[in-house]
Amino acid sequence: MSSSGTAPHPDDGQGLLPDESLLGADNNPARNLDAAYSSAGRQWSAAVTWQRALKASPKAACVGTSKDSLCSSSVGAGVALRLLRLKQPAGGVIAGNSEKLATLMFATSPAAYSSLEPRDVPYRIISPPRSQGECQTCTAFVAVAGAEAAAASALGQDVANIGQLSPQDLYYCGDERTSCDTGASLKATLGQLEKRPNLKLEKCMPYQQPDLQGDVTRNSLCTTKCTDTSPLISKGRFDFVPIAQLWKAQQHIRRHGAVATRFDVYSDFKPFFANPKNAGAVYRPSPGIKPDIAHAILLVGYDNVNQFWIARNSWGPGFAQNGNFRVAFGVAGVLTPGDTFGVVFFPGPGAPTRPPPKLLPAPNLPKGCSYYVVGGGLQVTRLGHAVWGQ
Repeated sequence: MSSSGTAPHPDDGQGLLPDESLLGADNNPARNLDAAYSSAGRQWSAAVTWQRALKASPKAACVGTSKDSLCSSSVGAGVALRLLRLKQPAGGVIAGNSEKLATLMFATSPAAYSSLEPRDVPYRIISPPRSQGECQTCTAFVAVAGAEAAAASALGQDVANIGQLSPQDLYYCGDERTSCDTGASLKATLGQLEKRPNLKLEKCMPYQQPDLQGDVTRNSLCTTKCTDTSPLISKGRFDFVPIAQLWKAQQHIRRHGAVATRFDVYSDFKPFFANPKNAGAVYRPSPGIKPDIAHAILLVGYDNVNQFWIARNSWGPGFAQNGNFRVAFGVAGVLTPGDTFGVVFFPGPGAPTRPPPKLLPAPNLPKGCSYYVVGGGLQVTRLGHAVWGQ
């Protein structure tokens, strides 16, 4: 897991603007990104080593008598790790041991996962691909798709029941003065989502390309007689959290469906996927070239073994594989700190939610172990979140 080390490009060709709060002299996104992928490489390697140790000697790997154990006393005072349970001190933080916690999360989580795959998610949580056209509105498309996935995941509902939110309403009709050619930062766009959970549905306010040769006004873009919103979302609220580590990004994808992040578009990106033979290939920028424009995409899956992300673009279903593509770890600014966020949905009172699995005693297993009964429609990977409390 390595990073290309390229700094974010100042252009806003597909609509992503830099977050001005991150432009201080001490901030170096490229260096921070390098560090994140370097750490993840060590953690993943250690996780694989622990898995092998577990297979060779489960008891030694889980009680701390092996050098490869993740359960040794060095984890911290008052903290006891077991194969199926993690007890944390007050506040939920394992002080001074973030590296070991990350290794443990890699070791006990799926090596590959996709929110698009029925084998990983028993109901659809990613809405059909859409196109932003020629306007610099990528952040709005990423935000609404991430919001739909977060709501579907929290409510245990097919995304079709949630309804497609209107990127037109989010981008043009809030308190940010944006136009077709201005673009916006991910943080600002997600801030609008947080303020305005009752976005109109796409069918109520469909996306349109303004006539750039005429006078385009906020009133002309935002006036509609339709007021339809999603009844499943209207009583809840959205929030978003910054993400800077691979394991946390992958955890967020499994829990909430997707992660919004930066993507630096290089000159060979479009030609690469214009070749039908590359539709399912993993993209890596050619050596020596520099990014042309800044873009925003939605991460919807990953593969730690083959080291790539699965991403949803906003260039319509004709791009790559039905609007989705694969990009290698550590390239094109993906997961840049300050330009990577996870959307979370909190259902309102009375909203239908899927109950968490119940922890049951396991008399035939070693002391401290428990088991779960998996019901129909439960994402099996979510058991890890209930177990670890993460």
